[in-house]
Amino acid sequence: MTHRKKNLTLEEALLPFDELNSDSDLKDIYIEPPDAAVLSDEDSAKEDEGGLSDNLSGCQLCVNVEISRKKNTENIILI
Repeated sequence: MTHRKKNLTLEEALLPFDELNSDSDLKDIYIEPPDAAVLSDEDSAKEDEGGLSDNLSGCQLCVNVEISRKKNTENIILI
């Protein structure tokens, strides 16, 4: 089993997301919550536009992310 771990921000993880999303072995994506400097449960998008990555705040884009996938029935940390 191989582990490769690198600290990524959400912004960095979103760059290759389409490629990772098409991976059938993708198991889990964990995104740490941002620091509560400003308490809000809203993003900057209009309600009917959905949750777009372009509408995330700087605090949200700087949180740590862990992406893992399955391979040979074992979990491998991809990024």
